[in-house]
Amino acid sequence: MLIHICCSVDNLYFLKKAKEAFVGEKMIGFFYNPNIHPYSEYLLRLEDVKRTCEMLEIELLEGDYELEKFLDKAKGKELLGEKSERCFECFDLRLEASALKAFELGEEKFTTTLLTSPKKDPNQLIAKGQHIAQRHNLEFVVFRNDNFEHFKSELDLNLQALARENELYRQNYCGCQFALKIQKESQNRSPFELYSPLKRQILPASIEERTQVFRTLDAAKKDANKPFLAQKTIATYRLLNGGVWLSKNSNPLSCYILARSKSKAKVRINDLRWVFSQRLSVLVGYSQRDETLFLTLEGLNTLMAKNYDNLKELNLNPLSYEEELSLRALVSGSESINPIIVLEERTEKTLFVEIKSVFQEEKVFYLL
Repeated sequence: MLIHICCSVDNLYFLKKAKEAFVGEKMIGFFYNPNIHPYSEYLLRLEDVKRTCEMLEIELLEGDYELEKFLDKAKGKELLGEKSERCFECFDLRLEASALKAFELGEEKFTTTLLTSPKKDPNQLIAKGQHIAQRHNLEFVVFRNDNFEHFKSELDLNLQALARENELYRQNYCGCQFALKIQKESQNRSPFELYSPLKRQILPASIEERTQVFRTLDAAKKDANKPFLAQKTIATYRLLNGGVWLSKNSNPLSCYILARSKSKAKVRINDLRWVFSQRLSVLVGYSQRDETLFLTLEGLNTLMAKNYDNLKELNLNPLSYEEELSLRALVSGSESINPIIVLEERTEKTLFVEIKSVFQEEKVFYLL
């Protein structure tokens, strides 16, 4: 039997039940989920699925990541919610590929762990699965019989308990970018998962940070003193865009904006003063009319013991997020959110500053 797998949380519970119901049956997992976006999230879920399949000694095959096929299926349905026609089209894409893979392998049955998803309509899935199975002369296994009762009633409780017990990655959205946007909008939150960092950094509450956490956990799983997976809520930050100009219509100056610099409409700073800070032993630019602070690249190098030659190099090889917070704490205090901007060199000219950023609470995984 070929089992289409969507994520590790559903997968572990589903495969345990499948092995109980079909003792001795050869089972092959098939990870085909071109709907998952961004690609880093896809890879994170795939890594965790590999872990659960290894735990249960089940072979896993990976399908192609065909995002364009999903986008074609979703065209015109982007604004629809969960359990809508867009989901139906997504099922069609994934179950059709699963049926073709089952046929290619000579399997007679196929099914999907999507049947356990609390976000999906099982009746939609069953109808689509059976229709596709009929076309390919296969059986779509629904798990509604005496051996394998339908397990929707206490499903979420069982899934979460298994996930915590086995320290699995518990994603906070179905997978597709459209559902994520709608979910976040309903919560009046920004979809951080879809934001690419302006600098090459691993940011708190990012998919890349989650990947690091679970890779570290997996690497230490056989250690006697392995860490424990936990969750916490943090107040985190994203810089969306920003810059410094000599006039409203000029090209932006080269600059580097520190983390936790709050949003600024295009503000004019025409009283910029540079002073030598005895406390910091560097030049600091400030205005009595605006709270934005300026450092020179030389000042950053001094404070952070770096050797950047120019701001292009700094932006291509930035400070880590943690280093930026350390620099902020040193210059303006750890709780500060006033803009701090690094310029190539001191300037006395009038400057225009604009920053668009977001502060947001996020629940993150970490290791104890």
